[in-house]
Amino acid sequence: MDKSKSQHYSFTHEAIPVLWHKESAHFLEYLAKDGKSFLRFYWNHIKENLGATIGSSSEGLEFAVKEVNNKDNKPVKIVILTLPQPKNIGEVYFMALVKLPDKKTFMDLFLIHLPTTRVFSLELSGYDESNSPNVKLFENTPRGRSVFVREGSAPQFSDFYNSILKELSLERNSYANL
Repeated sequence: MDKSKSQHYSFTHEAIPVLWHKESAHFLEYLAKDGKSFLRFYWNHIKENLGATIGSSSEGLEFAVKEVNNKDNKPVKIVILTLPQPKNIGEVYFMALVKLPDKKTFMDLFLIHLPTTRVFSLELSGYDESNSPNVKLFENTPRGRSVFVREGSAPQFSDFYNSILKELSLERNSYANL
């Protein structure tokens, strides 16, 4: 972890993607038991035990768990994290933690499994002339890379959720339950 980065940045770019990609089943269990405490534990852990030098409050840290069906009518779980208001470029408004259904493929015979988790984040990338935030959508890969997806829309929960569903190519009628 880069100690010169903010607590907010380290939480969204390192801690949560690593936890989700490695332990999505346990992550979902902890959210179901006491999600806010679980998330706040990791938020505080970054500052207290991993030495982030730029701290911030976890005020505003929320989550919602959604389930939609893919084109094969199999469930896709999506955890949307709402983060505290970003203050620095690279900090995140929302994250989508996606658990896709397991796929059986020919490669499974060779113990090569396709990834079933994805992580997306809507990041503050700067400000325009009128001081409105510019945002970009990124995907955090299981190997720890942050890959630019596209320019984002206004940082609103419903816009972000719908953009993730579009990115996953899920049918419009499968995500009507905002």
